[in-house]
Amino acid sequence: MRCLGLAAVALAVTVAVPSAHAQKAKDTLRVGFYQPVRMVDSFYDPGPEPTVAARVVFDTLVNYDPIKQVYLPSIVASWKQVDPLTMEFTVRDGITFHDGEPLDIDDVI
Repeated sequence: MRCLGLAAVALAVTVAVPSAHAQKAKDTLRVGFYQPVRMVDSFYDPGPEPTVAARVVFDTLVNYDPIKQVYLPSIVASWKQVDPLTMEFTVRDGITFHDGEPLDIDDVI
């Protein structure tokens, strides 16, 4: 009986508490971190908070799919290895910054 009572209380709390929703109307996503994010560069601060923040702020040239074990384009449309020390990337068209400015190759370099 005690287990049934606890289940009833848990159900009542679940029904009474409203679910959390993103603020789509405000185009806002709020993320809370346990520790402060001192810098958004996981190379210099490799903790979990900067790593998550960096993935939200920055984009990469290519992404790696660990399941298929292949590299997939992200900012670039294509790439090729010119020689053992040189890669050539072609940046996709239509990529813009948050302020609407278009991305060009100088931004990537």
